[in-house]
Amino acid sequence: MQHLISDQVSDLTKIYSKDIELVSISRSKSEELSSAAKQILRTNMNTEVKWQQRAKDQDLPTKRLSESLKNDKAAIALAKEISSTNEILYGLLGCNEIEVRLTTLSSPMCPKFHADAVVCRMLTTISGIGTEWIREEDVDRKILDDLEHDGEPLKTSKAVQHLEPLALSLLKGGRWQRGFGGVVHRSPHDTGMRLLLSYDPIFSN
Repeated sequence: MQHLISDQVSDLTKIYSKDIELVSISRSKSEELSSAAKQILRTNMNTEVKWQQRAKDQDLPTKRLSESLKNDKAAIALAKEISSTNEILYGLLGCNEIEVRLTTLSSPMCPKFHADAVVCRMLTTISGIGTEWIREEDVDRKILDDLEHDGEPLKTSKAVQHLEPLALSLLKGGRWQRGFGGVVHRSPHDTGMRLLLSYDPIFSN
């Protein structure tokens, strides 16, 4: 399995290749998002906002964030980011709905390396260190499958990778294709606050 790091949003279509496990689109620093993150992390230390929406629900991000964050400026900036990403995912995947989650983290949300039992998931670290992941070819499955083992499931001389902050990173899950269990990843163990956006496309008949 391979991965693709790019600065072109159009390259997200490469996720359809059976040989690609992850596509990450790097982006320039956004002062608007940086400012929003600072405001949220300063005043909302334990925030989790989650909802499901359809493509037509364009005003829902602003409504949900305004209600939860009590900060209109930050809510508008993040709603703009979420709406833009949702539009990309609807067009790319043809999903019916998307579950969106905004979370502030002061400790690892998922401390153990694992793969998600979903079709795919988009991750964007708005502030803080990006999600850790391991290339499929570098994963030691014996360690990964050992529930009593908390160490990094790495083959000899291999290293853990980090997703870039602000990057639009689309990870295949265990339900994407046969023969691949999903991208192995976890929350970073480094100290410091993080602001994370995750998007789970929902497919229904």
